Amino acid sequence: MQNDYVENHTYNISALINNSGTKDAGAFNVSLKINNNEVNKISINSLNIDSTKTVSFLWTPNTSGTYTIEIEVDSSNNIDE
Repeated sequence: MQNDYVENHTYNISALINNSGTKDAGAFNVSLKINNNEVNKISINSLNIDSTKTVSFLWTPNTSGTYTIEIEVDSSNNIDE
């Protein structure tokens, strides 16, 4: 997602993640990336089959402008896929 953001304004960035696999997922990380740079990471203990979880990050840009924002699930490659 690429949008314009205002300097020193705090944004709540959320994503709904889903386990559509064939087994429960153990612990994994979810990362917030801004312009392809990881700026924050949270740990998820587990996610059962067919379950969803909302993850949220707060982010405050240093300068106004256009940024590319990504949420990367299993950013540390902990889940055997």
